[in-house]
Amino acid sequence: MWIFRISFFIFEKLFLSNANKNGRNMNLCPIDGETDLFWKSFLSLYQESFPDYERRPLSDLTRLLEMQKSRYRLLAILEDDRFVGFFGLWSFDRYVYVEHFAVASENRGTGVGTKALRMLQERENLPFVLEVEPPIDEQTRRRVSFYERMGFCLSDVYYWQPPYSSGLDGLELRLMFYRQNEITEIQDIVHDIHAVVYNLS
Repeated sequence: MWIFRISFFIFEKLFLSNANKNGRNMNLCPIDGETDLFWKSFLSLYQESFPDYERRPLSDLTRLLEMQKSRYRLLAILEDDRFVGFFGLWSFDRYVYVEHFAVASENRGTGVGTKALRMLQERENLPFVLEVEPPIDEQTRRRVSFYERMGFCLSDVYYWQPPYSSGLDGLELRLMFYRQNEITEIQDIVHDIHAVVYNLS
């Protein structure tokens, strides 16, 4: 009898431990601005994950959240109500442009990014467009491979990312598309992104 109870106790502990580890609750929660509960966590990760030339000035971020609510969104990635990453998104009629996506360093390699992006894909139910650095070294190839595993395709169309601020240089990047068969007129998409996201006339 005691052997059975001890064996059941060990089984229960192992089962519950694995369930908690692998079955954590994940949510995507809007970040509304500087007074938001997750703003400081977002800002810290934003500055840690992206160099100056890949970040918007803080004043631009707050202005966008106030003036472009129907188009621009920040979403906190929460695991068991704990901030573990974020998305910066632009909504267009036919697709969603993913401007920024980052996972906290202590959560990288744990499947958080995969689970969060899959959740976003299911939630938005639209084609996605995002920018990546050309796959020329191990780090950039790994990043492209991650998105390819998530169903994205790398475009061979030349793409130039305008600078976020005056005095900074633009970058030659590549575009990746999710549900590429639904994407038409890539140059129109590039024009949209340049005009709306980067405010180029």
